[in-house]
Amino acid sequence: MLNFLIDNIYMVFGRKVFQQIVGSPMGTNCVPLRADIFLYLYEAEFVQSLVSEGNRYVASNFNFTYRYIDDVLSINNPKFADYLSRIYPSELEVKETTETNNSASYLDIMLSYDADCHMNFSLYDKRDDFNFNITNFLFLGSNIPSSPAYGVFIPQLIRYARASAKYTDFVLRARRLSDKLLNGYGGMVRFDEKGDALGRYTIMNYQRDPTTGKYEYMVVGNWTTSLVLEVDKIVWADGTKEIPVSRCSQPCEYDEYKYIGPNMDQCCWMCIKCEAWQYLKDEYTCEDCAYAQWPNTDKRGMS
Repeated sequence: MLNFLIDNIYMVFGRKVFQQIVGSPMGTNCVPLRADIFLYLYEAEFVQSLVSEGNRYVASNFNFTYRYIDDVLSINNPKFADYLSRIYPSELEVKETTETNNSASYLDIMLSYDADCHMNFSLYDKRDDFNFNITNFLFLGSNIPSSPAYGVFIPQLIRYARASAKYTDFVLRARRLSDKLLNGYGGMVRFDEKGDALGRYTIMNYQRDPTTGKYEYMVVGNWTTSLVLEVDKIVWADGTKEIPVSRCSQPCEYDEYKYIGPNMDQCCWMCIKCEAWQYLKDEYTCEDCAYAQWPNTDKRGMS
């Protein structure tokens, strides 16, 4: 199975199919786990060899060495770089990301020691190092519901709080985020009177293209602050343009009353015909006529 997963990686570009023969795409479900197991085998073999050689002191230097998939962090280990070529295979390229002797980034955290040897941590985002602006959050003016875009702010603040040891680092990140959301996208964050994000929706109709014969979604309206619907563009069932009746029950006939059962919705009812000697007292009740009386033709009374 493992050989099959490695040897059968294909991708489509345009009308051509290509086979990947070097490495594996990290987006594949099994690749992170496979990479983890692959690296662990080399690491376990290295530590066992140190112990068997009697180099327990060297092995103890790796007590504070951690790895998450392909990111490695080694703390207080001056021998780590010296043993890299012995730990991992030569074809595996290991990139150094240490900032200084007292600081290094690991995943999305920047770790550092101060003058008193206290460890500090703050949020690290490699995109901050780019020399160009990037859009890493949902654009308020894009063709999507606005709720996910408005939902960015609070979760990001929670993330910043968890990843910041100092209050000043948290405030700096929060200000950057606020500036980008309010000014960077050219829009203003708005809420309704209940404090909820304003809804924004595109209404689409799944219909058959008469030219190509293919079914596709067509934009027929939208909702921002009110509904805008181009009814003439909508195609209903069986290809008709006639708007279908949308109701739970049809109106009752002149000689029928509405029956709403105990588990029925108030908008739904059954129409039950009045008996020949009854008249329609109201829309929910048929009642027997008085002695020597007979219902009128319209069933609305008796005579």
